[in-house]
Amino acid sequence: MSGLLYFIPGPKAFVRDGRLNHQALPPSIAACLADVHEVPGQCVAVDVTSGPDGQPGTVLYAVPTHGELPAALGYFPDRQTWRRLADTGAFLGWINDSPPAAVDLERRDQVSGYLITDGHGQKWAVPAIRSPENPRGNLPFEVVFDDSDRPRCTVAGPHRKLWEDSATLWDWALTRGQPDREGLLILGQGFTDTEDQFLLDCAFRGLAVNYRVDRHAIAALSAIQGGWLTQVFLSLVVNALIDMRAKRCWEDAQKKTVIRSAAAGVNSTPGEPAAGPISCPPEGN
Repeated sequence: MSGLLYFIPGPKAFVRDGRLNHQALPPSIAACLADVHEVPGQCVAVDVTSGPDGQPGTVLYAVPTHGELPAALGYFPDRQTWRRLADTGAFLGWINDSPPAAVDLERRDQVSGYLITDGHGQKWAVPAIRSPENPRGNLPFEVVFDDSDRPRCTVAGPHRKLWEDSATLWDWALTRGQPDREGLLILGQGFTDTEDQFLLDCAFRGLAVNYRVDRHAIAALSAIQGGWLTQVFLSLVVNALIDMRAKRCWEDAQKKTVIRSAAAGVNSTPGEPAAGPISCPPEGN
């Protein structure tokens, strides 16, 4: 297996002093490669005279954390598939006989949470970003100061918007969990199309915390092999982001009943905790 490839047209300096120049990258690619810095140790950059659009540019390949590299890197149209990234002029690609797996897209630093299995049996480490024991979940934090220079801890910049949005997931977990699914939030059940879109967006951004993916990369993975983004998988990802809060509340409620009703189940378990303890369920923002 191997990771994803990026082709960016033009003569821009994507590498400076042996480091990837994130400011020169399209924002979506810069976000996917945010944990990639050293060239060629963490990223291989290959200048090509002709890319997927027939123009010269640079092919970037983020070295997987397991360190393995494809036999050849560059632009080889007979061995690769490329997709244009809308509004950027860039392309995302993969090697046909070595498509990426979850392990090939892992970020260098992982936020602990739950291991969730997708529709093809691959495990994804989904971070717990909001939890009863800690409103910031397992996310890294930073210290900020108010106008009176009083300090407080808050979620660090890159993950702040997802963390803020997780407050809505938290509220929904307490009010809209499905009784026949052990209280879990289930995409496509009990939500409007707009709400389901919000849940999908949170799920995708949640995967991006620990993996070099965005909606474009996730769409590419679906084009390579459909069926991995199941209702069960995506629903469990959303619930994992809030430390399985809905399931915990359902289980607590069942303990208080004389007869515990049989749950239909989600036909999949939340998975085992990822590396490290889950020190986190919260309050509000």
